[in-house]
This record gives sequence, structure tokens and C-alpha cells, in this order.
Amino acid sequence: DFSDEDDSDSESEGDEGEVPYFSAVEVHHRGGINRVRCLRQKGAMAATVVGTWGDTGHVQIWDLSSHMKALSGEKVGPRTAKNKVKQVHQTPLHMIQHATEGYAMDWSSNNSSSAT
Repeated sequence: DFSDEDDSDSESEGDEGEVPYFSAVEVHHRGGINRVRCLRQKGAMAATVVGTWGDTGHVQIWDLSSHMKALSGEKVGPRTAKNKVKQVHQTPLHMIQHATEGYAMDWSSNNSSSAT
């Protein structure tokens, strides 16, 4: 005999009073996203670059550095607005059309600014 009662009791122990809060930036993307790959570059040219492969067949490269910087400085908690989501429209840095849908996407190990 399996009971969900035991599971729910153990999950709720110690969680009382802790309310999760989050802050996010939602970047408008045409079509659904099938694959995502992020590259965080360090050093003088520090950037957060994201590649997306959508169900439209487009691979799009986005620079999300400004959004990541803004999110890292935000204060979110019990005394601030809960669950902030900022919606933005941004033009991708590059957009490439593929005739067929692929199964994987990654950044080149030889050239960190190229997707393969």
C-alpha cells in the first residue's frame, strides 16, 4: 500500500516560512525554442552569448550580457515586488536558416565565438 501522505509530510518539513522569489528577463523569440546553448566569456571582452535553435529552422545568436548584469544587481525578496519578469524585444546578433532540424548545437572548441 503506497500513500502520498508520507511523501507530502517529508517534503514540507523545514520549508515553512521560506518563500521563493525570482527575477527574470523574457526575451521575445519567434517560434518555439528546441535547443539552447550558453557561452559565458570572461576577461576584457566578457559577455553572455546564447544560441537558440527554433522550430522555425532558424539558429539565432543573442548577446544577453546587459540583461544578466541587470539581474545580478536586482534585490528580490519579501519586502520587494515578488517574481519580477521583464519582457524585452531584442534583435539577435546573427540569424542563420537551416533546411533541416538538427539534434544538437554547441560552441566551437577551436573558436569560442563560433557555434557548430
